[in-house]
Amino acid sequence: MAMRVEPEVCVACEACIPYCPMEAISIQENHAVIDQDECVDCCLCQHAQSCPGLFKTPCSQSCPAGIDVPRYIQFIADGKPDEALAVIREKIPFPAICGFVCFHPCEARCARGRFDDSIAIRMLKRFAWEHGNGMWKGKSKAAPTSGKRVAVIGSGPAGLTAAYYLAKRGHSVTVYEALPEPGGMMLWGIPEYRLPRDAIRSEIKEIEDTGVEIKTNSRVDSIDRLFEEGYNAVFVAIGAHQGTRMGIEGEDNPQVMEAIDFLRKVKCGDAIAVGNSVAVIGGGNSAIDAARTALRLGAKEVTVFYRRSETEMPATDEEVQEALTEGVKFHYLAAPSRISSRGGKAELEFVRTELGAPDDSGRPRPMPIKGSEFSMSFDTVIAAVGQLPEIPRQFDLAIGPSSVIEVDPKTLATSKAGVFAGGDAVTGPASIIRAIAAGRKAAISMDRYLGGNGYIHEVLAPSEAGGAPRDESEEKRRPTTPTLRVEQRLGGFSQVELGYSKEMAIEEAQRCLRCDLKERECLIFEPSDWPRSLRNHFSEPGVPHKSTGIAGRGTEEMKTNDVTGRFKRGWVGLGIDVGRPGIGARMRDVDTLTRALAKLKVQFEDNNPITKMMVDTSTGKLREDILNEKVMSCVVEAVFPIERLEEVLSSLREATRKINTVVSVCNINRAEPDGSYPLRKKLDELGIPYYINGKQNAGLGRPLADV
Repeated sequence: MAMRVEPEVCVACEACIPYCPMEAISIQENHAVIDQDECVDCCLCQHAQSCPGLFKTPCSQSCPAGIDVPRYIQFIADGKPDEALAVIREKIPFPAICGFVCFHPCEARCARGRFDDSIAIRMLKRFAWEHGNGMWKGKSKAAPTSGKRVAVIGSGPAGLTAAYYLAKRGHSVTVYEALPEPGGMMLWGIPEYRLPRDAIRSEIKEIEDTGVEIKTNSRVDSIDRLFEEGYNAVFVAIGAHQGTRMGIEGEDNPQVMEAIDFLRKVKCGDAIAVGNSVAVIGGGNSAIDAARTALRLGAKEVTVFYRRSETEMPATDEEVQEALTEGVKFHYLAAPSRISSRGGKAELEFVRTELGAPDDSGRPRPMPIKGSEFSMSFDTVIAAVGQLPEIPRQFDLAIGPSSVIEVDPKTLATSKAGVFAGGDAVTGPASIIRAIAAGRKAAISMDRYLGGNGYIHEVLAPSEAGGAPRDESEEKRRPTTPTLRVEQRLGGFSQVELGYSKEMAIEEAQRCLRCDLKERECLIFEPSDWPRSLRNHFSEPGVPHKSTGIAGRGTEEMKTNDVTGRFKRGWVGLGIDVGRPGIGARMRDVDTLTRALAKLKVQFEDNNPITKMMVDTSTGKLREDILNEKVMSCVVEAVFPIERLEEVLSSLREATRKINTVVSVCNINRAEPDGSYPLRKKLDELGIPYYINGKQNAGLGRPLADV
């Protein structure tokens, strides 16, 4: 897919194009376009100019939908929830739903969380929805009618998102839903105490207002018939509603229920008797939802059994903690082996497990411990061990080895012409925000397939939210989320999280460090004119290198190191990019550099992968077992007082003479209150030439001096 920069900012000057080593940037319709399939997130395009449309912070980068998180948080900090809501709606049609139940990967990458607590991004999103109004509607425009018809099968987050954006592109969209009400797993799989039905209905109504027609109680068995009825394209978003069997003797016992069926029946208002004791098998959010729901149906004791340890449990920490608060018990490292009936109860036989080598999922494989069997009796057993899509054979689509629909990862096109698919039907059970992202991606591809340009970008609020980088030196914790008292929860399905007041939301939003603002200045000393990013190339970001076990980090995370309290006034940030084009760098050469720096008592960035490879940061010595390793390139990061600048640069010059690779040196300095940069003044005093890379958090420049 392609991503356009901010139209209000981009003037199609083409200055960014020469900076892209992947040739991923082009000018289309008077705007720069970045081909996401070619882009490697090196961010070199930023060096052309200070362009906010070409910069992604860690939080926005980790959001599957790419929401401009700092921008909407700043609007909340300024007391403008209307504008904040508009920013969120630029990327997703479900701000309320994500505000209630998003698993918020953005918070895990929040720079603020490195030294106190990450920003409560999800709760602020909910606040924006609860306190915002329809200001965004005034700027949201639809394209002229295209004359093309699209059928969407499934009304979950992926299907409705695709329908929304396709309708805005001028296509006539009809959504077919097998159940009596639209919403998919958002409605039928998430309990009311987490996600209110009214919030779902409200946002679906907004989608219908764009002209989308939703037909409920309408199961589709044949895609070919849809084409015969005159549809030009079809999007399959049927979700993953079929529970996975446990594969043990006795699981067909009438006292055993599947979690998704159980949750759906409760949502439908069916009378379900669970008895006093309930066992839930599984460790995902559906397992936790089932356990907490069982308590609300009158169970006196609910126990969740998980075959791995607490660390490997896929359920979110918040949900596990709330379950514990409500009285749910957890039994880890225990796997069911057999179910039988005894005395009107389900007799559950378990075997204790220990963790072995990683399996195909990357998690430690649970290994049964011989002679550790034990049994427990329960009135009801709820199985929550996984979900699969139920794909009709008549769809005639290629199915992958994981029983999901096979698609082209770039376009989401299936094996059948004109048919696209996305969401859980393609990925297996994932998250709402990932399904929304798939819906957006599908809408872009399908619009192009139908003759459009795939342009769904919207600007619904001012592109600049104001604000300034904030002082990160003062520790300030995030507020505790207000919740319903436990004794008020278990009698029904009232909302547990109560949301933020205006005062709480503004105060929390003001904790944001504004990583997107560029107060720092980069000065570069680079003996090579090869344009590369400051990026670790051990592997893809977050994927451990096979020998070192160290996971590389993306550029965005490095670019925000200077806002986490390390680069204080009077100190200089140092970034050394090591590696020769096409050849790479030996870790032994990196060891030479780190040892030289350690002798000068610099402070290595503790979150840097190279630092994590050191035996001792006081000596800079890398582990012996990796010295013969070779990487494409890597980055050493450190800080030191500005008074030692000449000494540090001299030491680096000497060290680089001993190694056979390219070394690029970047220094970062924080501005003084009057706007001056001590680093620039110091270099001028020393007579050292440098390249001013602009007010960026990190970057490269052209060679002006030897290291």
